[in-house]
Amino acid sequence: MSALDVSIQPQVINLLMDLQEEFGLTYLFIAHDLSVVVHISTRIAVMYLGCLVELGPALEVYHHPRHPYSKALLSAVPLPDPSKARAGRIILKGDVPTPINKPSGCVFRGRCPIARPACAEARPPLLEVATGHFAACPYHAEM
Repeated sequence: MSALDVSIQPQVINLLMDLQEEFGLTYLFIAHDLSVVVHISTRIAVMYLGCLVELGPALEVYHHPRHPYSKALLSAVPLPDPSKARAGRIILKGDVPTPINKPSGCVFRGRCPIARPACAEARPPLLEVATGHFAACPYHAEM
């Protein structure tokens, strides 16, 4: 979608949504434009270094992210009015690890503001943090 002209993109999105409704289609839509993702999705999956870190209903993930990476990612979404400052913008520190040699345990731990030594031991499973909403962080409530 990002390669499409700004005037064409809404038309393509509307066509996809119309086809989905008419034929009962399911799409796997991979994108970085989070405003488009939440607009067309019923569920959102957030990945970091190829690993699923959060999964849930689109509006729930978009407005109430539970994984530290999802929170940082969504805090970076530009506001429609650039003169308004965003409260709570999360700036990640640390180096981005290589996908070829992923860190042990949680793949996000090197940049995570709430990481603990235990995060290096094993990759955390997806935990149900709300009905149908899963996050791969046992410490998500501390953010």
